[in-house]
Amino acid sequence: MKKFYDRYKDSDEKLRHSVALLPWKHNLLIMSKTTTDDEALFYTSKTVELAWTRDILKNVSNCARTADAIS
Repeated sequence: MKKFYDRYKDSDEKLRHSVALLPWKHNLLIMSKTTTDDEALFYTSKTVELAWTRDILKNVSNCARTADAIS
């Protein structure tokens, strides 16, 4: 819980809102995959927009490559 707080406490409102919409396990997975707010925002936004399950989220390996494929 402390890692979650530390990770998102200084993030912008858009990211914090996206994070709040996701289940806990989705958030843990996104935290383990990302190092920047931009990456986290990409994964949280796409998870909400496309209703990604945890299994799909696990298999999405690279936000740049995924962004190109979705576009």
